[in-house]
Amino acid sequence: WDEMYDLLEKYKDRKGNYSVPFNHKEDGHNLGHWLSTQRQLKKNGKLDVSTINRLESLGVFWDVFDEKWENMFRLMEQYKEQHGDCNVLQNHKEDGLNLGQWLMHQRQLKKKDQLEASRRDRLDKLGVVWKVNESPKLWENVFQLLKQYKQREGNCNVLQNHKEDNFNLGYWLNTQRKLKKKGTLEDSRKEELERLGVVWNPSDEQWEQMFCLFREYKQRNGDCNVPRSYSEDGANLGRWLSFQRELKKKGKMDASREKLLGKLGVVWE
Repeated sequence: WDEMYDLLEKYKDRKGNYSVPFNHKEDGHNLGHWLSTQRQLKKNGKLDVSTINRLESLGVFWDVFDEKWENMFRLMEQYKEQHGDCNVLQNHKEDGLNLGQWLMHQRQLKKKDQLEASRRDRLDKLGVVWKVNESPKLWENVFQLLKQYKQREGNCNVLQNHKEDNFNLGYWLNTQRKLKKKGTLEDSRKEELERLGVVWNPSDEQWEQMFCLFREYKQRNGDCNVPRSYSEDGANLGRWLSFQRELKKKGKMDASREKLLGKLGVVWE
């Protein structure tokens, strides 16, 4: 037993933790299996107090999940020490482990009130910002992802489930729209997003795109008689025009849109 204990100390000195994989061998001895056995004996109440004390004094965690959390927290401390903040992007890896994803999970647990109070307090003390929008640096980092998307796609029409560099950019942009609607989005951020070309109401943007396609059809064909099944640039223009007619008939069409379509020469009946 003492020999295995010494090997565990040796492992800790080299790795900095006691996260020994189950099949790991140290100097030819299956240290992972041995440590797992100690945990099982402790769980079954068959490990004597002196042995428990020796392992605990070494820093061994009896619950593997607790140990994994502690290891990730240490990486969080390491990140803070290197960068001066806790604004970890979702795809960031520290020492090969996805620290950004781990931090996002802690935020989700906090939001659902499922994060242990002691862990929440430690993360608070470290300086973790629970909401992305509350961190200026993190907001700017995500804004750069939106710029990257715009440069590649030519627009800011990000689908809600779209991930950019493993970060949920679509969800973030939808959050900015909600904040704008509530009047709680900072003016400087609102202006940055508008300069980039963000449209606050996606349905307005979609309508404008369809209207542009309709105008091109009129210029090319000389009339607005679009067959119902006709598509332009992959979009069903005929069905869209039919839907505008239905809205007009029901008195539900926006007056400015009705005027634009009428001026273009749409026959409503």
